[in-house]
Amino acid sequence: MIQFAFSSFVAVETVHVDSEALRKLCDEGESRVKRNHQSREESLNVVSPVIEQMKEEVTRKFNQVFYELGYKKSYQLEISHFWSNVGNNLHVDAPHMHPESFFSASLYLSDTQMTADPDECGGLKILSPSPISRLKNVPELIEHWNAYTSDSMTIYPQDKKLVIFPSWLMHYVTRDRTAKKRYSIAFDTRVVPI
Repeated sequence: MIQFAFSSFVAVETVHVDSEALRKLCDEGESRVKRNHQSREESLNVVSPVIEQMKEEVTRKFNQVFYELGYKKSYQLEISHFWSNVGNNLHVDAPHMHPESFFSASLYLSDTQMTADPDECGGLKILSPSPISRLKNVPELIEHWNAYTSDSMTIYPQDKKLVIFPSWLMHYVTRDRTAKKRYSIAFDTRVVPI
């Protein structure tokens, strides 16, 4: 019997948000960041009922995953910060993690436009935490790809899709060579006592 050990997770949820209003706020935030040379984390630093509703919905999903994974109900996750990504920003093209955060997430506000090359569609690529995975995953040996034989997974943007994952997982965004503008909002969290 095969039993997987030392697993990680990726949770994909659908959230009920006003995508059109959020895309508009993302565009406005991107303009402010560029115009005022602000930090990306300030891109959505606005008071808005749409932002508050989004934060409530995303926080609820974070905690649903947190408790399903077996964490104590005397703690909860709260969003520590969030920011918009419009188009394909350079800082998300390289593998990175969020070591100051507990769980991270990307909320997509637009669908991907598929091209002939799946690595050219602005997908979120999450890398295996196993440093040796690339040595065992030789394509000529693989009959079918699964959680053990794969060294990465790619999740493509779809409007209102929320992807939650441990912040220590290395990830990046694949190049977006499509004609459609890619919108997402990224989140980091911290654990707090209730």
